[in-house]
Amino acid sequence: MDVSEFDQVLSTHSVLHDLTLRMLELARAEKWDDVLDILPAHRLAQQQAQDSSAQAIDNANLESLSRLLRETDDANQELIARLSGWQAEVGAILEEIRLTQVNGRRLGKTYGAG
Repeated sequence: MDVSEFDQVLSTHSVLHDLTLRMLELARAEKWDDVLDILPAHRLAQQQAQDSSAQAIDNANLESLSRLLRETDDANQELIARLSGWQAEVGAILEEIRLTQVNGRRLGKTYGAG
């Protein structure tokens, strides 16, 4: 792989890395709608990164790409943990809403309102 091919692979992975870090930053701030807004671009960057990695990378360039991939993976691990926590929180909120609806129906039947 020549330098320009490697630069293209590195650039593709850098885009994915930057989007991952942005999503993590937003997740840390609990800006979930903004995280979801970035998700399509992140998926596209992930696909492009997978496609660009099909070629062999020489040892001289392997370390810089490996470092970037490790940093991206670390950010992804934290992002997954934060999103899992958010999922549990949203689930609890939805359950509260469901219970409120059930109780509202019961009250409506009992008191004839509704």
